[in-house]
Amino acid sequence: QPRIRSALTMGKVAGLSMILAGIMYFLVGTFGYLSFGERTRGNILQNYKPTEDYLMAVGYSLYSIPVVMAYALTIFPLRDAIFNYLYGVSAAEQGTVIPPFTFI
Repeated sequence: QPRIRSALTMGKVAGLSMILAGIMYFLVGTFGYLSFGERTRGNILQNYKPTEDYLMAVGYSLYSIPVVMAYALTIFPLRDAIFNYLYGVSAAEQGTVIPPFTFI
């Protein structure tokens, strides 16, 4: 049986996500400082050179995946606004079905 979707469940998921993200930031910051000491830059990734370090080149490449995916998520509200303007319906309510466009 699927779990009931509610504001409480969403709050728990959001809270857990924030805690996990905080732990990850803490670990990256701590180990970055331990690696470079006083030479640590504001962005820890700037301390590494992907042209010299193969593993960091892989890390940079993998880091691009969430950036590209997040960009697609930011387009959904714009798409919904355009659908609402052109068709008078919300794309979120219609799913992926696009009603035919008619000129009035």
